[in-house]
This record gives sequence, C-alpha cells and structure tokens, in this order.
Amino acid sequence: MLAGVLETANLNSNAANTLTNLRQRQPNKPLYVSEFWPGWFDQWGEKHHTMSIQHFETEVSDIIFKVNSSINFYMFIGGTNFGFMNGGHVITSYDYNAPLSESGL
Repeated sequence: MLAGVLETANLNSNAANTLTNLRQRQPNKPLYVSEFWPGWFDQWGEKHHTMSIQHFETEVSDIIFKVNSSINFYMFIGGTNFGFMNGGHVITSYDYNAPLSESGL
C-alpha cells in the first residue's frame, strides 16, 4: 500500500468480509468498492455468466448497510458492442449481467 493512497475493492461476492479486512488495513479512510460486478463477460461457447437477484441484493446491502461503503457498479446498464470490435472470443453483448438491460428492462 502506498502512503496517502486510498485502497479500494473490486468484487462481486464476499463483500462484507473483504471490506472489513480493508477497513482494518486503513482504519482512517473511507471504504469504496470501485468495481462491483453483477456478472462477467461471456465468451463464445461458454455458459452465460449470471448472478441471482438474491445474491445481488445481499452483496449490495452488505456493502451499503453492513459495512457503510460506497459502491460503483460495473456495469449498471448493459450494452451491445457494434462494429465487430469485441476482440478475441468475447461476444458482442457487453453487459456483465447488468441490472438494467440495454433495452431498459
């Protein structure tokens, strides 16, 4: 850890434990989840990555209410990557199982 730099967390599970440990390492700094992933990117031929609404609700509630942390959703709204610029074997729907779909659902 660098002096004066805020250490943050990137996660999608075990938030309360991770953030409690982070608070112990930097007790006088705010807690911040810089990337909360509601899913993951998919590759051609793989099973679609999803997170149940119950898991999502539990983790987000733990982050906000149990350990009093701020949160940034990666991603909150999903989208499609047009123009064949997905790269490698990643599909063109880049939504990470976002809570709000590209169509607004």
